[in-house]
Formats: sequence, C-alpha cells, structure tokens
Amino acid sequence: MARMSASPSTVDFNDEIYCFYQGKGNSGELWYTILRENRWGGEHKVPRTTLSAEPSAVVFHSKIYCFHQGKGNSGELWYNVLDGERWGDDQKVPDTSLSAGPSAVVINQRIYCFH
Repeated sequence: MARMSASPSTVDFNDEIYCFYQGKGNSGELWYTILRENRWGGEHKVPRTTLSAEPSAVVFHSKIYCFHQGKGNSGELWYNVLDGERWGDDQKVPDTSLSAGPSAVVINQRIYCFH
C-alpha cells in the first residue's frame, strides 16, 4: 500500500493508471505505482528526482511528464520524463518560480504548467 505525504497525481498511460506521489514523511522522493488489470502493483521510486510538494503528471506524445517543486521548498519548477521504459534526468524549468505544487495540463498539443 502506497504511503504518501502530499496529494497524488494520476494519469492514464497505455491503458494503465499511474499514480505519482511524494513518499511518506515528506521524504522528498518521487514515487509511483501502477494499476494494471484492477490490481495495484508495487511502489517504484523515480530515479534522480527530488521534490518538496505534490507532483502533477501529464501524458504528452506517448511520454509521461511529471512536474514538481524542487527539493527543500526551493521554489524551482522541475520535471522528469518517462518514455514508457526509462526515466530521464530531472530537468529544471528556467526562469520560473513557485511556492507550492504545480498543476499541468495538455491543451491543443501543448503542455501548460500552472504554478
């Protein structure tokens, strides 16, 4: 059973539900679990990624983009991308700031991230 310390974010990816969340106790770690055939799988840690608030995930061009505030309440917007098999490296979005978790959405083939 997933233990989280902030609100989760879910997406439908390849007919499976991915649920992203910060680990228990404000761990600063980004985790996810997958609902397959009506059963939740194990917990998976997103590598090379730290956060300090709830994440926001979207599917765009057959990839999952997961946006989040950087570690230690940094006020920085970051994201990581899952191509279906592998995670990339956490990337900082330049010239942005935030004070809580972001909210991302895809509209007209563009990602918009509110913060």
